[in-house]
Amino acid sequence: MKAEYSIKITVNLLILTLLSLLVIITGCRSDGKKISIDGSQNGYNDRQETIDMTTSPQNPSSQNPPHDENTESQNEDTENHNEENPDAIDWASQWYMETSHGLKALGYIEHINNNFYERLPFSYQELDTAMWIMEELLSMGYDRDAIEFQSFHRSDVEKWLYRSWEDLMWGMFNDDDEILRMFSQNIILTVPGQTEQTIIVGAHYDSMLWPGGNDNASGVALLLENAYTMLEHENYYTIIYVFFGAEELNCLGAYYYYESLNKKQRDDIVMMVNADVLLSGEFLIYSIGDMYMDIVMENDISQKIHSLSHDLHQTYELDINSVLEVLVFMGSDHRAFLYNSHTVLLLSGAHLVRESESENHIIGNYGDHYLTWRSWHDPEDCIIFINETWTGMAEINMWSFSLFLEAVLLMSNLV
Repeated sequence: MKAEYSIKITVNLLILTLLSLLVIITGCRSDGKKISIDGSQNGYNDRQETIDMTTSPQNPSSQNPPHDENTESQNEDTENHNEENPDAIDWASQWYMETSHGLKALGYIEHINNNFYERLPFSYQELDTAMWIMEELLSMGYDRDAIEFQSFHRSDVEKWLYRSWEDLMWGMFNDDDEILRMFSQNIILTVPGQTEQTIIVGAHYDSMLWPGGNDNASGVALLLENAYTMLEHENYYTIIYVFFGAEELNCLGAYYYYESLNKKQRDDIVMMVNADVLLSGEFLIYSIGDMYMDIVMENDISQKIHSLSHDLHQTYELDINSVLEVLVFMGSDHRAFLYNSHTVLLLSGAHLVRESESENHIIGNYGDHYLTWRSWHDPEDCIIFINETWTGMAEINMWSFSLFLEAVLLMSNLV
């Protein structure tokens, strides 16, 4: 009898656990929009490929609170703005970090997660996201002349990747699918510095079939917040923010962007920074180096970034760890630069595990642990699920990466 009773308790607990998980995942659909593939949600003509940059777009972030270290004042302003405009981004009402870094990024993550899910490469939802990114940059105060809309065609899949459209993952869709277009695009913002030498800062905004709060709304949000912050700083290097399209299609957007650069533009690159899956775990990673003879190694810039990381740890107790091998094992937009002998700084979150057999994707080692990703390419890639499951992780991760990236981009002695 005791054995039967124990089995019943175990079964009941299992059912309750499954129901709780279902409630969390269902919360990702709480806005009433379905997350299944549905081309009818896009607001663009089925074959409209010309983007009009002359009209004044709607500015969702025009209701953003002013950049101010006094976060309590920010929160009061935000509440008033949201009463006037219920569609404004819902910025965090509480903040317990030492500085305001990462605060705006969290609002961006939730906005992208809830309004631009299923950002498939070459889809209308991907285009909607690109247009929204441009609107945000304009609403911050950047001039239209500083922003480039760089589109590329499906035929570029074969040109740069040497594989046919049908041979890649999205070949499962027919050409007449309502959700797909013939084009994808990169959004490029140039912020001039005191020198023509450049730092490329990239993050892809397309996603798989999920809301994509981690992959990669987190990286996009980091870039948007940083671009907003840089309006108040004097940067030595020219900063070029690139929001890449079609990363999930073998990093097509990044390769297309790199191939579009002339020799001088390539020679001017000091470093490429790539932000991807920042909420994949509580273990924060930066990976810095270049490639020579198919071997990834550290260089002089690496040592300067290590020194910066040490200083930030001493000042803010910033806990971010250097793991060089992730540069090779992580397939993301930085590869277009790494394989062309440029220095790359990769930012990512990871989860530490003891055993590798149960994990689908190992991206490196740290001591006697393996590094893997959570909430990536599955239904758990939703900021609601992430916040419910790992309380406080998003706040810590975005604060850390925001503080780190800002410090990197304000350096003047990289070369």
